[in-house]
Amino acid sequence: MSLTKSLAPRTCLTRLARPALFSAPLACALALGTSGAASASSSSLADRLAAGVSGRAVTRHLDAFQRIADANGGNRAVGTPGVAASEDYVVRKLKAAGYRPVKQPVPYTRFDVQAERTDVLDPATSLRTLLMDASPPLPDGGITTRLALGPSSGCKPEDYHGMDVRGAVVLVARATCSHTLLVAAAASAGARAVLAYIPSTTPQAVWRLHWFGASAPAIPLASISQQQADWLRAQANQRPLTLHLDWRGRAVSGITHNVIAETRNGDRNHVVVAGGHLDSVGEGPGINDNGSVAAAVLQSALRLAPMQHALTNRVRFIWWGAEELVDVGSDYYVEHLTAAQKQAITLYLNGEMIGSPNYATFVMTGQGATSVPFADYFTAHHLPFEQVPTTAVGSDHEPFMKAGIPVGGIFGGGVGSKTADEVRLFGGVQGQAYDPCYHQACDRTADINPIALDRHSRAFAYAIGWAATTTDPGTQAH
Repeated sequence: MSLTKSLAPRTCLTRLARPALFSAPLACALALGTSGAASASSSSLADRLAAGVSGRAVTRHLDAFQRIADANGGNRAVGTPGVAASEDYVVRKLKAAGYRPVKQPVPYTRFDVQAERTDVLDPATSLRTLLMDASPPLPDGGITTRLALGPSSGCKPEDYHGMDVRGAVVLVARATCSHTLLVAAAASAGARAVLAYIPSTTPQAVWRLHWFGASAPAIPLASISQQQADWLRAQANQRPLTLHLDWRGRAVSGITHNVIAETRNGDRNHVVVAGGHLDSVGEGPGINDNGSVAAAVLQSALRLAPMQHALTNRVRFIWWGAEELVDVGSDYYVEHLTAAQKQAITLYLNGEMIGSPNYATFVMTGQGATSVPFADYFTAHHLPFEQVPTTAVGSDHEPFMKAGIPVGGIFGGGVGSKTADEVRLFGGVQGQAYDPCYHQACDRTADINPIALDRHSRAFAYAIGWAATTTDPGTQAH
């Protein structure tokens, strides 16, 4: 899941990547579940599939993804040996189960960071900074400039009225608006660069930001942690600070892949697609985000292989490439479907971060979405869930929705903070992030909550089985 463009005080969710995801507090419906009735045949296959997709079975695939990351620089990011090895692992498992997987080439452009060093000269201190993609490079060797404390908001040029930030690097919080606006306002005031931090319940975390502006940013931006920002602010309030910035990056292009496999049985004119992205960010191994779902989809495919005779609809499994560059693989896939191929897809099922350590159970609902199979599963097992709109989760379901294809999905929580109501339903810690290791190096197998992984993996498998044996599953709604 990639980072959103704006944050609000209350979030149910997700990614620091979509323009409107955090623009307003979400009205989230807490539910023990009211469900529609599934057919007896649907329940039978769905239940059998869920029984075979346990957290323990899914963890075996997560262990493999972790070993791959550890052997390849600590990540499985697009354009790296780690993601290529992850693709190969999935393909080997699918072939052994009798599938005929294909790797769809997907072109991408990513930001290749050449330098992102930030040093305070006195007291001599190096800061950990992550350069925003698309940032214009500073001169070779970097620049030395003063630090200016930015305004409390920094979203509009007038916020800088009466402040002299000309030629300085501005320290500002990304709290009430997007970083696109932060950059534009600081540049209009004459700043040379921006240091931005996100106030959060994980003050040690640093997140790389994605640029969403229509044109290139006027000045570069790098992210720092809230802890580092607090230290800088305290130092700057005592005396002027001078920083040396060496920030450089460039766009590079390449080819990644969507891994695709489908059942031999089931109506080819009525296709259920189930997917999750296989890539991680460059800063970590991506075991929860989104190895957890990639592994659950893989285990579902393996368990479904001997049950294909019972299918009403054909099932297509897809492991997306380059989601962390904002849905590149799924966008490419949907864009290259013919009209007939789009019409044949009756439902797309997506998952994100289903092993979050401080998890909640979020089920997508609303216009163009069905929550029926997830509600059926959780209700039958007397488990709580929380319904959220499709906009609460920025992920690979979005290209399908844009194409008018019904979607469904489940999510275990990311950067948002857990509420008191959610603690009563799911346990955990109020006021803490659902996953403090989101997009961090600590997103490892040790970060996974085994209860969440087991519960959500089984529910996802149930949804696949339900959709595979239900007539027109995308039209089903509560």
